[in-house]
Amino acid sequence: MSETTGYKRFFADLKRRQVFRVMALYGAASFAVIEAADVILPRMALPDWTVTLVVWLCLLGFPVAIAVTWAFERTPQGVRRTDEAETTEIEAIVSQSAGRHWSAGLLALAGTALLLAAGVGWFTGRRTAQTDEGEYGSGAESAEIRRTIAVLPFANLSGDEEAQPFTDGLHDDLLTQLSKIGSLKVISRTSVLEYRDTEKNVREIAEELGVESVLEGGVQRAGDRFRLNVQLIDANTDEHLWAERYGGELTVANIFDVQAEIAGQITAALEAQFSPEERADIARRPTEDVEAYEAYLRGVDHWKAGYSESNIRSAEGMASLAVERDSTFAEAWALKSLTAGELYWFHFDRSDSIQEATHRYALRALELQPDLPLGLHALAAYHYRMHLDYDRAMESVDRFLELQPATAEIEGLAGAILRRKGETEAALNRFKRAVELDPRSNNETTEVGITAYILRRHDEAETWMKRALALQ
Repeated sequence: MSETTGYKRFFADLKRRQVFRVMALYGAASFAVIEAADVILPRMALPDWTVTLVVWLCLLGFPVAIAVTWAFERTPQGVRRTDEAETTEIEAIVSQSAGRHWSAGLLALAGTALLLAAGVGWFTGRRTAQTDEGEYGSGAESAEIRRTIAVLPFANLSGDEEAQPFTDGLHDDLLTQLSKIGSLKVISRTSVLEYRDTEKNVREIAEELGVESVLEGGVQRAGDRFRLNVQLIDANTDEHLWAERYGGELTVANIFDVQAEIAGQITAALEAQFSPEERADIARRPTEDVEAYEAYLRGVDHWKAGYSESNIRSAEGMASLAVERDSTFAEAWALKSLTAGELYWFHFDRSDSIQEATHRYALRALELQPDLPLGLHALAAYHYRMHLDYDRAMESVDRFLELQPATAEIEGLAGAILRRKGETEAALNRFKRAVELDPRSNNETTEVGITAYILRRHDEAETWMKRALALQ
């Protein structure tokens, strides 16, 4: 009989020393221990680190168990060092294992796989849970399934360019109202505007925006009457989930009744939740004056057109016209505060009076309508931009997002505030959340790249900056 050499001798020695058996038993036992610890220890009100300790002990004990099994054996005289095997003993083991020499190795491999699966699975699951909580917060919102929708720019069917601001205003206002529904994730205005007059089909648009449904519509205005056609489309099947035509006298009451009806129909078609509180908030009429409402819509349109001095001052002028016609129009006061704050922020007016006016207008808006999201936005911007009071700014931001969760601009503001506070990791998560809500926004994408760079995650920063350049 020829002498057994190489890997056959090594594996025969492993079997003789019962290393394969220990690997299989240790892996299976550790898997059971880790799974049991993950279930039982948290229910015993023990801290999270106790489960982590169990996992590490099991993982680190594995090579120790193998080393001890190799070096020592149990005999009737007690535990002693394992003797080197004679050649004839090794040959006998190899001969006995012929035809079934894989079985012991497979058992050992299975035990090792069980141990690694338990350890890696636990750490991966924990990291995912922490990431989700860090990005989206804890509680009901992070666990809730939210329906995704993009509202494309409404077509102006009036044949009159003068009606375009009214059409755009209705679209933007509907986006704002839908964003108040916690069960919906509504893509922000910046991302959907590029699809005005697009030749892309619904499925292509939905894929680019990451949504499951798309709302299309057209507005026609003639004198003191209006008509609005809307249709909700399933992006996967290209089927109409719902369609309706609205019309009547151009009054604020009619417009907001229509918006509330559309919100209700969308949530019903998507099988989403629409609470009585959300329904009442959407149906609330901010003013009864149509001209004040139209001036406000024009102001919002100018405000969101870009950060030039002419845009900001035009928006401020429209907001002023709105409050002149209706001094109880809370949203218009909030818009006045935001535009005054931007005149200061972009160095168009650095006077003390503009700071005072910014604060006064925001407080007036919240006095008229407590917990008005736009008013909270104005107050947060005031504390952030003019007094660098980041804690008070975050208080208003957090309250805003409780009332209107799917708002990219406010998530971006939260990111900017947190970054100024030095909470860079949290800021990065907020900016990423803003991109999720506004995926075609060059600004928010750039902020992610900048923040990743501050964290010295250079590869990640490069990826986001390339994405921003592609969007631009």
